[in-house]
Amino acid sequence: SAHAWLGQGEEAVKRSHRAIELSPFDPHMYMFTSIAGTAHAVAGQYDKAIEYCERSLRENRMFASTHRILTISLALSGRTDDARRAADELLAIEPGLTVSGFRHRYPGNASEHIELFCEGLATAGVPR
Repeated sequence: SAHAWLGQGEEAVKRSHRAIELSPFDPHMYMFTSIAGTAHAVAGQYDKAIEYCERSLRENRMFASTHRILTISLALSGRTDDARRAADELLAIEPGLTVSGFRHRYPGNASEHIELFCEGLATAGVPR
């Protein structure tokens, strides 16, 4: 995940897939698939990010981090209606979330993808 936060999407994708391969029955697989979703989103591979986020949510519906990346990926892929529905679910789990709050606490807030991620959240309807 550190590679994703640093904006190194391709390396993050490789490493997240390797983590999933090494521990296919891990009871915390939802975290690995969420990290893979983040890695793909950083790499600009939004459809793949959505796939991994949906898998993560099947494994743990309440993992807010996955809801954030799913919302961002849907918005950045142009699926605005789906992104708005995802944002509604996200805000139900994390009602105080704002774009500026996300920017402040996101570990990759110094990376260039932070602007895209924040725009994705705003497009989906997360308050600025």
